Amino acid sequence: MEVRPIIIRFTAFALVVFAISAVAAPASRPPYPLLVNRDGLRVYGPRTRPNVPCPRLLALPPHYRAAGRRAVALAMPPFEAQLKENGRDPIVSILRHAFSPIAGGCGREAWRRSFVAFVRLPHICCASLSQHSFFVGRIRSGWVLWAEIQ
Repeated sequence: MEVRPIIIRFTAFALVVFAISAVAAPASRPPYPLLVNRDGLRVYGPRTRPNVPCPRLLALPPHYRAAGRRAVALAMPPFEAQLKENGRDPIVSILRHAFSPIAGGCGREAWRRSFVAFVRLPHICCASLSQHSFFVGRIRSGWVLWAEIQ
């Protein structure tokens, strides 16, 4: 048994596996999809699949209420478009620590660095479809609606 053919086979197999994973990676959906990229503001939507790791949240800036409310309001039309609903003119209210640190499943640190956005959509008829609640936090690249509260 010669070692050289085994090494060549192993290397070829590793290259094939790497090539397949490189091609498949862009095809998978991002865990937090980009909903808004406008005027220097990026807003990412709720996770698109289960078992997504919690985002690495930054401390909320001093002006988080106004900036966070604007980020959530701008995210509603594209978020609702995914659901084939009308997300324009959202009414957004914000509360800090409206739920326990257990809610959202990301722990006390994420809870401290988040707020809860309550959204009412006036152009949607049914109460259950016209109201949303999200945990919202700041990440390096913008804002993220990191969990939708059911």
